[in-house]
Amino acid sequence: MARRPVDPEVEVNGRTVRLVVDGLGDHPDATEARGRELLAEHGIEDPNAGEWYPLRGLLGALDALELAYGESVLTHLGSKIPESVEWPSGVTSASGGFETVDEAYRMNHRGGDIGYYEFAEVGDRERRVTCANPYPCPFDRGIIRGTLRAFGEKFSYTPMVFVRETSDRCRAEGGSQCTYRVTW
Repeated sequence: MARRPVDPEVEVNGRTVRLVVDGLGDHPDATEARGRELLAEHGIEDPNAGEWYPLRGLLGALDALELAYGESVLTHLGSKIPESVEWPSGVTSASGGFETVDEAYRMNHRGGDIGYYEFAEVGDRERRVTCANPYPCPFDRGIIRGTLRAFGEKFSYTPMVFVRETSDRCRAEGGSQCTYRVTW
């Protein structure tokens, strides 16, 4: 799996790391215990929401989860991000959620070059999100879906969300970024 190089100084807050444990509690295949084991195997023992941890450790655990359970577990965990981590206040719409993804990313990471997210409104129910960061593509697709669900209109049903890669070369194929067309 190709990935943007990760500066060893980059850290991620414990609230994000805790998702590997807490977010697996409602996943049909993986378990919280397995999440704790994988984090420990990558140097993160008993993560605390108020602490900071090496991003490389979290990425290693995410890679191991993907290998063990497939992409769906990463998409599931990514979808939990907008409701679980520190996010800018005052967001009341899908556009506001997408516009603040990069700011939220920066609130939850520190040290070194962490990459970025970019957002563009294309149409009434269409957005373009560019992800140039070290996270796995399925995790970012989950963040996109989770952002829409957390900050979108109040749906009386779970909306059909389509996230389609439009880059010439995805990060998983060695590209520098992934650009997604998001419609619902």
